[in-house]
Amino acid sequence: MLRSTLGAVLFLTTALGCSKKSEAPAGAPPAATAPAPAEPSPAAAAVSGAPKRSSIDCAAILAGSAAHGATYQPGWGAFPAELQVLPPGAELCGSGSPTDNKGIAGVLVRSPMFGAAFDEFYAPLISKMGCTLRPSEIVGSGDRKSTRGAFRCPTGTSGNFGTDTGNEFYYFSVTL
Repeated sequence: MLRSTLGAVLFLTTALGCSKKSEAPAGAPPAATAPAPAEPSPAAAAVSGAPKRSSIDCAAILAGSAAHGATYQPGWGAFPAELQVLPPGAELCGSGSPTDNKGIAGVLVRSPMFGAAFDEFYAPLISKMGCTLRPSEIVGSGDRKSTRGAFRCPTGTSGNFGTDTGNEFYYFSVTL
């Protein structure tokens, strides 16, 4: 069941779509030491190494999913409470299932997050549920890359997530 859901979501997501140190001139007084730059924001880390993807709003994400037969509604729906947390700068677009399968709860999230940022953000939440996250991987090539990840729980619950290849959003689905 999870494999067929992943296939439907993959179809849905593919259808939608150096600094240089400056030097002071000779004889100039030494410049004041600037404070160290702040750590990159989670949003900046989210797109590090990501292919170029287009910004998209939730209305377009939901319209694209509806055009492919999926129904998503506002809110979290039946998505597990332990996972109802969004990364910084993300927006929940809706919940439902790409195949309208009542045994799967899924959400669509507008976010530039990509690559290892998924594991960094979701691993602690999934671990608290007693589940094991398989390290996510980047699949595809060139500008058609996406992040894919999955987890499994001793209770039989499983889930997967993945980014769209052309737009800044991702899906996350969990078996109920």
